Amino acid sequence: MSVVGCTTLSLEQLAASLSPLMQFERLTTYADAERTEPLCVLELFSRRKDCLVRRQTWLGPGQQRTILSSFESGAAACLASMRIVRGGAAAPGGQPHWEVELRFCSNSRPDGLMR
Repeated sequence: MSVVGCTTLSLEQLAASLSPLMQFERLTTYADAERTEPLCVLELFSRRKDCLVRRQTWLGPGQQRTILSSFESGAAACLASMRIVRGGAAAPGGQPHWEVELRFCSNSRPDGLMR
């Protein structure tokens, strides 16, 4: 694995020799020059079995977090993207609030076949 960094960014790349079936890159943006408070993490994938190609995570104040995952065509159930938001107003019982949004390919059918 190689890591390249500047004051507020770091880029990690997984060497293809370690995992020939998958390639992976992670770019992290930090709020401070010491790189102790991450703001955003972008992960890029290729050749994954689940067809995940991109995952971006935004870290907000407190425990608020937003994750956007994007899939290439061929993903299970024709899933194109998934957005998960954790945080905001607490639900009854003091549990954290969750939102999940799923987007599907326009060529999906109820029986799972492609158009």
